[in-house]
Amino acid sequence: MLQALKPLYTSYSGGKYEETKGGSQLYGGHPQDYFDWRFRVEMKLGACADEDPKKQRANEIRLTAQILDGLRDAAFQIAQEIGQKELQEVGGIPKLLQKLHDHIFPNKDALFKMMHEVFHNREKNMLRRRPAEAMYNYINRHKKWYHDIQEIAPAYNIPDRIRADA
Repeated sequence: MLQALKPLYTSYSGGKYEETKGGSQLYGGHPQDYFDWRFRVEMKLGACADEDPKKQRANEIRLTAQILDGLRDAAFQIAQEIGQKELQEVGGIPKLLQKLHDHIFPNKDALFKMMHEVFHNREKNMLRRRPAEAMYNYINRHKKWYHDIQEIAPAYNIPDRIRADA
């Protein structure tokens, strides 16, 4: 599990994403890509809003099809388990996002503990500043780490003085 987290915090300079011909980001259910993928899906879902409810539903159904085009492996299997009818209903996309989240992060407490230990391990701290690393990238890695901790386990609060002590 630790190896899955390593790419998240070793270099955060933005990655290149594979897309379908229709422009949907490919997603196979890997934890390292989940939050970025979910953000893109939520932005697209927000863009579906329309004053006419019929147009909005049509936009949401079209978006659901585009999202499914980009799903691979475990993510696609979860979508299949939900089923076509449920995915195309109102709230289908948020339901898919929640099911994927629950599948990817089944044991939030253990994952939080591991991420917290990685942060506090002085010898193998993936968040420490690298030689010749730009301060901007260093700060972004910390922000991403904190954001992910809050997404995985929102009940846990890490004081600012501890966050600054890396």
